[in-house]
This record gives sequence, structure tokens and C-alpha cells, in this order.
Amino acid sequence: MNNLSDEGLRPKTTARLMLKNVEFRYPSRPLYPVLRNLTLKVRPGDSIAIVGPSGSGKSSILALFQRMYSTTKGEVLIDNYNVKQINPAYLRRVVVSVGQEPILFSFTIRENI
Repeated sequence: MNNLSDEGLRPKTTARLMLKNVEFRYPSRPLYPVLRNLTLKVRPGDSIAIVGPSGSGKSSILALFQRMYSTTKGEVLIDNYNVKQINPAYLRRVVVSVGQEPILFSFTIRENI
């Protein structure tokens, strides 16, 4: 599905996130799997921490839920909907992230917040 497409589901979600037996390889390094056979369940209200060295796939896990990347194997589900069925623009409005590095613009602190 094209990122600008109007196609795809726009389900009301409860934020149940699941990775089922996911394998992921960066497109620029297809010979080296970053995630192998990863299964993860996050229920609404859960808080999780994902830690590891640089390049180990921490940020990529969230990017999989936003469909910025596709899995090599396995499924990425939100409330039992495969993210491949959900409209990409809608998906990126409901699954958001806060970057690891702070970015400040040439404004006051209040305006940056």
C-alpha cells in the first residue's frame, strides 16, 4: 500500500501491540538479521523499556509498528489488525514516538515544548 494512498483500514484502537515471530533486516544490510524470532505483547497501559547497544534494533521495533520498515518474516499487529491492512497515514498518526536525541529550535524553552 502506497504511503499516500486513501486505502486501508482506520480502526479505533485500544493500543494492544504485538510482534509475532518477527525477523527484521535493515534494507541496507540484508545479510544480517537485526531481530530474530521476536515475539512481544504490549497491553494497553503497559510500560516497557527496550535496551541494547547501538544498531540492535530498538528504534526499528517502533518503526515496524509505524510501517516505516517491513518485516522479513512474522507479523506486526495492532489490536489483531496486521499493520499492512491499516492506512499508513492514519497509522502514523496513532503510533507516535519521541526521539532519543533532543532537538531545540531557536525559540524560547516554552515555544520548544
